[in-house]
Formats: sequence, structure tokens, C-alpha cells
Amino acid sequence: MYQMGFFYFAKPGLVRYSNGQPVRQEDRNYGGALTWFTRAAEAGHVEAMIQTANLYSQGMGRVPQDLSAAVYWYSRAFERGERNYSPFWLGEYHMRGVGGLRQDFRKAFYFFNNSYGPYPLESLLARTETSTDEIPIKTRFAIYGASALRRISLFYRCGWSVQVDVAKADRIISQCAAYLDNPWCQRDLQRGAPRCQVPSADEKLDD
Repeated sequence: MYQMGFFYFAKPGLVRYSNGQPVRQEDRNYGGALTWFTRAAEAGHVEAMIQTANLYSQGMGRVPQDLSAAVYWYSRAFERGERNYSPFWLGEYHMRGVGGLRQDFRKAFYFFNNSYGPYPLESLLARTETSTDEIPIKTRFAIYGASALRRISLFYRCGWSVQVDVAKADRIISQCAAYLDNPWCQRDLQRGAPRCQVPSADEKLDD
């Protein structure tokens, strides 16, 4: 079921086989992808839960945006231990107060702190050029890890559910740029401190 979802989701030109015959996918079919991803998600497939949530989160093709459905499936995936997509987006939705959620900075901060893999934030902050421990690959290449760190930095800068600590906010960004090689953190260093303003419901992630 999960693989069928990817067939419909994949780029045009992908070929699969049905009854031994090649079938060419000419167009993306997000509706078809959603059907198969949802079936797999309901059967307990964690990655399918994420794909289902992603489709609802972004609203693709004939799949309308439904943030409440996205929250449901991200929550299911988080409960199953997924720590890449789901905690970041749950933090983002709690911070913005969308998807049927009440704005809650404490919950947002909790989810953001579970978004960047198994490498503790304090270890990242204490890291120097002479540090000998390696940053786990899951942390270094977590898709939304750096985005979560940028949000955590903003929480410390603005005092959202935590005590204001501008020095810590700055260090989070500088360490993220230095040791996670993340272009967004590097860009933040060049741009300077962001405003203490919660992104609007429709604001893009990297704005």
C-alpha cells in the first residue's frame, strides 16, 4: 500500500509493473497517493502517516489543505516514535495556533526540542573545535532539525514560555551554522536577530 502511494506521488515517467506489464505514470496523482498512504497509515505504517500528513499540510493537487487532518497524522507518527517531520510540525502548529490547536508556546517548545535527533541541545552549545564526540548522522541530516533549532533560538530571544536569554539564542544559531553546516542558520547569522513575531498561519517556513 505504501509503495502504491509513492507510485502515484512520484514524478511523471515512473514505471511500475502490473500483471507483468509496465505501466507508465504520466501525471502526479496526489488524490491516488493520499488514498494509498492513508490505507497504509491506518494499518500502522509510520512513514505513510508522515506522507499523509504532508499531503494534508501542504494541500497538493486535488487534495485540499486540511491542517486538522495533518495534526492528527503527525500526532499518530509522533506517538510511534517518529522524530523528524512530526515533532517539528506539531511544534509549528502549536506555536501558530492552527489546525484546530490553541496557541500554546509550552507545547510548541516541547515538540521543537524533540525535533533534531538524539544529540542534546546542551551538547551542541558546549561544542568547540576540540570536541572529540561525533554529532550523530540523524541529527546532522535531520530534515527539520535546523528549523527546530531556529525556532528554539527565537523562543529564548523572545521569552516565549522560557526565560529570555539572548546570549543562548545567539549561540544556538552560531553553533547550528558552525557544526550542522546549515545554510538557514548561516543566513540568520548574516541577517541578524529576527523579530519577536509569531509567523502567520500562511507564512512560509523559511521566511
